[in-house]
Amino acid sequence: MTYCRLVLKVLLREPVLWAATASFALLLSLSALVPYPLYGPGLLRQVLRMNHESLSTNLASGAFDGAPNRLIDDINQQLAYMEDALSADTSSGFYATLAELYRANEEEVSSGTLVGSSALEAEVNVRYAEAMSEAGETPEYDSSTQLPALLLASVAPSTLPQFVLVILPLLIGLSVSMVTDWRKLLGSSTVSRSIAVLSRCIVGVIVCLVTFALSCLPFLAISTLKNGLGSPTYPIVFLRGGEIIQTTAGQAALWTAVLVFLSWLFLSSVCICVSCVARSSIAGFCCALVLALVPSAPSYYLSDSLLGFPLAYMPLSYFCPWVVAGSVGLFPYVDLTPSISLDPWVGCRVLVVWGAGVIAFSALLALVRQSVAARQTRPSLGNGISLQEATVSYGDEILLSDVSFRMGKAEVVGLIAPNGAGKTTLLEILAGRERRLKAGVVSIEGVSPKDEQAYASQMFYAPSDKRLMYPHMSARFHIEAVQALYNHKVGTERIAESVGASDFLDKPVRALSQGMVRQLSLCMAAASGTPFVLLDEPLNALDPNKSELAESCVRGMAETGSGIVISSHQPEEMDRICDRFLFLENENLTSVEVDGKETCRDLYHKFFGSFA
Repeated sequence: MTYCRLVLKVLLREPVLWAATASFALLLSLSALVPYPLYGPGLLRQVLRMNHESLSTNLASGAFDGAPNRLIDDINQQLAYMEDALSADTSSGFYATLAELYRANEEEVSSGTLVGSSALEAEVNVRYAEAMSEAGETPEYDSSTQLPALLLASVAPSTLPQFVLVILPLLIGLSVSMVTDWRKLLGSSTVSRSIAVLSRCIVGVIVCLVTFALSCLPFLAISTLKNGLGSPTYPIVFLRGGEIIQTTAGQAALWTAVLVFLSWLFLSSVCICVSCVARSSIAGFCCALVLALVPSAPSYYLSDSLLGFPLAYMPLSYFCPWVVAGSVGLFPYVDLTPSISLDPWVGCRVLVVWGAGVIAFSALLALVRQSVAARQTRPSLGNGISLQEATVSYGDEILLSDVSFRMGKAEVVGLIAPNGAGKTTLLEILAGRERRLKAGVVSIEGVSPKDEQAYASQMFYAPSDKRLMYPHMSARFHIEAVQALYNHKVGTERIAESVGASDFLDKPVRALSQGMVRQLSLCMAAASGTPFVLLDEPLNALDPNKSELAESCVRGMAETGSGIVISSHQPEEMDRICDRFLFLENENLTSVEVDGKETCRDLYHKFFGSFA
């Protein structure tokens, strides 16, 4: 749970994520502030009035002269129903009369007298009018701004495009993946890949829950203050897969909330799991993005689509909650095309099962890959850090050709070379990032980088920049996080004091100067307690006092048994802290012991001509 807590701390400070949450909350709140037309009494009366005028005009103009008496009687009966409905003083009376009119139309459809309408459409009209009349004196809602909170809960998501509804979980998954990217501190391989998958998904669930609640709170609060909570028994009638569904506003709101939330969990989990397994934040995001876009296809829900019957058991089918759970004002859209029948309870189970399956499969795959890699690791490649017969290249440029190098514990080795010669690339290879290693073998204490967790626990790599760090987190957080990841308990204050970093412990990384970043990197290295430490230019940009403290810290780590490889352009400091130098020149590594006869500057001139 420590790893979960660390990831969650960083994620809760991500401004982009909370800006996206605020934007999504604003979009949902527009339904409570800007009128979104609904199928209500106002629209019904308008349609009735138009139909009444049309029928009356045609009847008076003689358009029905010569028609059978039965048809004339039916027309007069319809006109009477319309007049009664339009003159009704109460909503229950209006809908009761409307139900009589719809029943008459249903009989005409059944007998073949009325053409242009289907039996299903006529039946839906009857069911809707009957449900509304039985509800008694219900308020009349003609736009979303009139709806109380409970009724608006099912309408607000339907006012947004389906894709907009799932943007936030995609960003959540991407944020978790970027925070735990392998190049970041919390992407450290000291945590088992299978544990990392589960922990990151747990964080995704927590963040989804928080952002979902924060997104819904504004529009619910606005509608409650304006129109109250509303009746959970308000009737809703709609078509779902050719089946007439009658439900209530309370049930629609509940199913809508649950389906949206579970859809979020599924998409964020897919993004996180794929990113973790593929070790690419973009890969996970793109995979989840494709899944989110598929239900937007016009023919997706048709029963004769490519997927057909299995659509009911695909999680993608439940990304549009109003299609499954219904909503207030959905009734006028009578979809008579053959489509699949979706049940919200089935949808919840489908989303949960698929989501859990994705997480379990990813964790198992990560565990298997890690186990296989550990078994394939060569036994005992040597003690300490070992680089054997290595060829290193950067693109087409060869940096090292068939070189070997060893170093043990309690030793400080200075890596010396001009800018651009490949010092950072070599340190990254020693850190287990073998992308530039074209041939040869690297190991630490006989452990190959393929055994990620065992290799990472032996070494800490401190880059020269902020790539490991999180801009919005404090220096203290980074030091304590390293201690937690490497299970090395030391005093944060004591480490900070040893390199003169006490004054900015509680400052965020974005506010630190270049020199402060170097000090923080050194603090993190000291806090790891690992047998080997790789330091990339930790002495640069430091004033003389801070430089002396940094030198003392490096020597202190060596005295406690850590083997240290350090690169630097500060020759005098290197003379004081290094036991030997390693010169990278002419595609070769040359080791020179420090004997006091030749300084680092002298040796640099000897190898390279002048010190850069």
